[in-house]
Amino acid sequence: MDDVGRLGLGIIGCGGHAVHHVRNLGERFYVVGVCDPDWKAREKISAPMAYEYPGHLCAAKNVDAVLICSPDDWHLTHIQSALSAGKHVFCEKPLLVPEQNISALVALFAIARECGLVLTTCHPRRNDEPFLWLKDQLLRSIGEFGSVLSFSFDFSYHKPSNEWKTARSLLLDHVNHEVDLMNFLFGLQGFGAMKLHDGFDRYDVVGKRDDGVTFHFQGTRRLDAGIYPEWCRVRFERGEIELDMMRGVARIIDHEERDVEVVPNLAIDYDGRLCGVMTDFAQEIDGEPGYLSIPEMLMNTEAGIILQQEGWQRVEIRR
Repeated sequence: MDDVGRLGLGIIGCGGHAVHHVRNLGERFYVVGVCDPDWKAREKISAPMAYEYPGHLCAAKNVDAVLICSPDDWHLTHIQSALSAGKHVFCEKPLLVPEQNISALVALFAIARECGLVLTTCHPRRNDEPFLWLKDQLLRSIGEFGSVLSFSFDFSYHKPSNEWKTARSLLLDHVNHEVDLMNFLFGLQGFGAMKLHDGFDRYDVVGKRDDGVTFHFQGTRRLDAGIYPEWCRVRFERGEIELDMMRGVARIIDHEERDVEVVPNLAIDYDGRLCGVMTDFAQEIDGEPGYLSIPEMLMNTEAGIILQQEGWQRVEIRR
């Protein structure tokens, strides 16, 4: 940490995600170095030092923490490099890909814990106003409408902006977010599920948690406009909550009274939520509990790998 109390941040991978993160680092971080094999990519982020190799960045003494935004296949390797150099790590999801073994990630979490280092990832919906409102609303709604029966989430994003994304699994890229949101709202549970479809521009998954709550996750990347509409629905025994993040409104529906309450001003703040996860990262480095537990991160990661398989699959909680 430097003399003004801020944390020196090194960035591995200087693509669009990294640029967006840099715009929303919060007050505790400042960029001291970037690393990318493409020198043109390195120039996208202003930093005193630029490196071609991740090991050189991780070894730099003024780097307190590393933000990993490299391609998915390299996440596991770059996490290991940063932890080996004694750096705290914030890595974009997914933390590993299907060709890699989850036991390797379990071992890295154990190393981080033994060395007193933070290893975390990016699930910014936990800092979104609509979902914070929904989590707060759930207890009141359960009291009024009975237990939760089902949860669904749907998104309709723009077409991939880069050619390489057309070879990428949308399920692997996004189901970890949906699983994390479900656990954030209702608590961590094992579940069974199966994929109905997976491609670069559409995915569809259905399943059932151990507490009996069923779920349905789906999404597409087929819009011409650069926008990110999202919707979710919680179904209770005698009512439901519909959340429309595109319009920033919620509808609380009482089935017995046939009454509908509209709640406005629930739009997503894309910059604010990224600032929120980086603030959480800094606070965890300072010794506060992390916003994600290790079992949650392992489940989110493993879900994307397991659910790419055909048929009904089981996802367990790893301790």
